[in-house]
Amino acid sequence: MVALRKRERWIGILVPGLLLLIALGLARVVVETQAIGAGSGQIAGALLGVTAAFILIPLGPVPCVAGLGAAVALQASSGLSIGGGVNVTAADAFFVGLVVWWVGTQGLRARRDEGSVPSPIQSWPLLLFVGYMGLTLLYIAVVDQGHLWPAAVSWIRIAQVAAVGLLTAAFVRTKRDVVIVVGAYALAAAFAAGHAFIMGLGQGGPLGDRHLGLLNPNPLGFLSGMLVLLAFFPALTRRLAVRIPLGVLGCLGLVQAKSTGATAAASVALLLGLVLASGRMSAPPVWRALQAITTLVVALALAYSVIALVRPENVPSSSEFANGTTMHHLVLATAGFEIGQRNPVIGVGWTRSGLDEVIRAPEIGTALRERFRFVDTKEEYYPDTMDWGQPSVHNAYTQTFAELGLIGLALLVFAFCSVARDIARLLSKLPRRTTEWWQVWFLAWGLVLVIIYWNTAPFFGGQIENATAVLFLGVIAGFGKGVLSSGERGARPAPEAGR
Repeated sequence: MVALRKRERWIGILVPGLLLLIALGLARVVVETQAIGAGSGQIAGALLGVTAAFILIPLGPVPCVAGLGAAVALQASSGLSIGGGVNVTAADAFFVGLVVWWVGTQGLRARRDEGSVPSPIQSWPLLLFVGYMGLTLLYIAVVDQGHLWPAAVSWIRIAQVAAVGLLTAAFVRTKRDVVIVVGAYALAAAFAAGHAFIMGLGQGGPLGDRHLGLLNPNPLGFLSGMLVLLAFFPALTRRLAVRIPLGVLGCLGLVQAKSTGATAAASVALLLGLVLASGRMSAPPVWRALQAITTLVVALALAYSVIALVRPENVPSSSEFANGTTMHHLVLATAGFEIGQRNPVIGVGWTRSGLDEVIRAPEIGTALRERFRFVDTKEEYYPDTMDWGQPSVHNAYTQTFAELGLIGLALLVFAFCSVARDIARLLSKLPRRTTEWWQVWFLAWGLVLVIIYWNTAPFFGGQIENATAVLFLGVIAGFGKGVLSSGERGARPAPEAGR
């Protein structure tokens, strides 16, 4: 115990010192190259994040994970650009701290976990998908060497995000750890939703302008959906005095953000989670399947009603549907499908679907107009004539097909199935409706929300939905291991007297 405390004390000194050196090094680079691309608000946010890292990291690895979760929820979208396509965010400071904690306590953790059960979540299917993603860089080096560096930077960020899940699983073990991590994430999400509501009061409608918060509308809607789940699935506390405000803030955020994808994802995850939580495990599988299908239909109807109320142009029954953002996203997602059809086995390579010579290719535009010939949509919705910003396929699944081909898509589906099976097995080993069970239940349906939301967002580095997915998965893996290990130790017979 004394050795452990000494080790922790030294790590508490080493991590802030290392962060200080990194900050000084980055400052020197910025001063010498004048490469920083950020406004005063972003710089202030980064300084606030690094200050929080200095405070939280020395307290231990779990507070470090909690700080990382909060930084993910309050991300300033792109962070600070330091040139070469590299962006630095506040979450990176916590990531450095986690790595140092992992290296510094590796031997102590090995002794602690000696004889414990293996992790209930297998990580290798997800790592296989990320690894195959990296292999496509070799293909890019052959066919498009000029794009190799941007693709490599993007993949390194994806690999870093995946590492967050592994590091989280190494430290989170108890329900108190889960409360700390999820609580920090929820606090940041509640702050984002409350700030957007206050800033938008009296502007742009009853709930204000959807663009006036800290986050863009879609991430705001995503976080608000998580708050709604947390209000109904008591992973933090059963006290209504805490859960009701979280639910109110979540609903306000969803309505103000007017995000079609977030509203649909939150509705489906919430209603399915509620129905399956209330059902009896002894019910026949056919009955449970019919119950799930019925709930899914009701959830989609609820999402449709909410979207029709706050953004009527985004529902198919509207006369303005052809000019709404949902149609725009549908056209872009179909572009990813068209790109994948022309490169079906291995795709065009990681991040190349957004290049002008790929997504703006004349044959892609022609194919899209043929597919949507019965829809009188805006001409600028087609990527080859889009005159603002850089088009992307705007859908993680068609992006995977376009950039990684059928092989990548198969690996992604296999990873999803593996994770779903492992989580179901873990839940079956926990007593229903206990605190531990509700914590895993919330995290599991949070992952369902992410999976649905990915239909409206691409895989892109450290985006909030990507980081949330691996953070939740890491918490489930580490917490599940801790709970099952403690249960196994409690089930072992006590040694006989005299031995």
